[in-house]
Amino acid sequence: MPGPSYALLATKAAEFVCDVVARQMQQPQPVTINITDPSLGILQEVVDSFQNGKSILHLKDALMQLTTNQEQRAELISALVLSHDYSRLTKYIAVREHLEDKVLEAALRDDLSPAEQLMLLRLVGDETTALENKVQGSSTGIKDMMALMNKVDYQLQVGEHSLRTKYAKTTPQGREIVRRIAVRIQQTFRNEN
Repeated sequence: MPGPSYALLATKAAEFVCDVVARQMQQPQPVTINITDPSLGILQEVVDSFQNGKSILHLKDALMQLTTNQEQRAELISALVLSHDYSRLTKYIAVREHLEDKVLEAALRDDLSPAEQLMLLRLVGDETTALENKVQGSSTGIKDMMALMNKVDYQLQVGEHSLRTKYAKTTPQGREIVRRIAVRIQQTFRNEN
């Protein structure tokens, strides 16, 4: 078992480490930021050129590459993020359903304390009212679900685009013939369903 000399040695070692750390904290350390993003690198060069009165012509190609069509880029990124959010929403709704099922099962088994029962009663009441309002609000919304599904169906859109491309150079009379055939096919399809 270590004696008093071991405790004294440990105390001295701790004091030494504290002194070294304190000295390092007092000395200003140079801070360097490693820029890996090309946009930030170009931005730094542009700012340096502005501050030093230098030309930025050597950055023309990089600037054009990074800044052209920003509105379309923003629209594309926004669409991709929204698509990702659809996936997240589905996951969160599934988790919410799972947790709600567990809580409701506990309530049906009478496993909740009186305080928990009151909280659940309030939650169920609020959620029921919110859901009723959503259902009533949605009843005046979309009437033609098939039309909506056809609008968002990627394969259908690709098919229509390729069909339009195929007949783009057709004469007006030819396009009218194709349109009439398409209308007949649609009517036949609707009558069968």
